[in-house]
Amino acid sequence: MINVRAPLSAQVIEWLVKPGDPVQAGAVLVVLESMKMEHEVRADAAMQVTLLHVGVGDTVAAGEMLVSAQPVQTEVQPSGDIRAAVKAHKAPEDPVCRGDLHRLRDRLAWTEDAARPEAVSRRHAQGLRTARENIAALCDEGSFLEYGALAVAAQRSRRSEEDLMANTPADGMVTGIGSVNGTVFGEARARTVVMAYDATVLAGTQGMRNHQKTDR
Repeated sequence: MINVRAPLSAQVIEWLVKPGDPVQAGAVLVVLESMKMEHEVRADAAMQVTLLHVGVGDTVAAGEMLVSAQPVQTEVQPSGDIRAAVKAHKAPEDPVCRGDLHRLRDRLAWTEDAARPEAVSRRHAQGLRTARENIAALCDEGSFLEYGALAVAAQRSRRSEEDLMANTPADGMVTGIGSVNGTVFGEARARTVVMAYDATVLAGTQGMRNHQKTDR
């Protein structure tokens, strides 16, 4: 039997598994919130969930039982030779029709200010700029390269994917690399890590993905 316990005193805000679910090592089991920060509790080993000891909204103490599960044997991965043989028999992608690129462009469009005119208008009505407008003003034109734009809030158990994409782009933290005053300092010295909290996303709440991007 595997018993997963709370690493700290917190409130349960989201379960990502239910009894009967098979779980791979490293998968997120539950999201806890403490001091307005979200914490992922992950599986240390492959398992099958048998019992959730607490529910969403419950407060747990450090060391309190969260999940009970049965250990399962992980699937044996095919050897490199087998993987190569399988890959060789796959049909090549059509270089003309790249539907995946179209889907990526459509998905990235959700992260831009233009996709959220009402939120942007409210920000402007307060005499303020959006996070992306601030970054555009800070960085040399065309130099900002964003990382983690496709992140959304870790709330998939209670909100739809469309809702999360529309209302929690980048999980409220725009991160990337850009150049600041490159004409003054030169390309190498002007290279800068840029992070900006997006107050139009969940009122600036610091979510789990938000913190992961900041830490990275």
